[in-house]
Amino acid sequence: MNASAFNFLPPDATWAGVLIVLILALFLAATVIGAVARLSMPEAYVEPVMVEAEAGAPVHPGADEH
Repeated sequence: MNASAFNFLPPDATWAGVLIVLILALFLAATVIGAVARLSMPEAYVEPVMVEAEAGAPVHPGADEH
């Protein structure tokens, strides 16, 4: 068989290495930008959950003061 039949890339394939480096640089940039964006976000506010002390206790404080 002819050995040149198995060549898939042209002899000057420096573009492939440049493309791989460019893709890796984009992933690295996205990681850095994502980390900076997450660190600059304000903390999420979690509303406190009220637990009823008794079965017949009013849900809102002062609800029975009408």
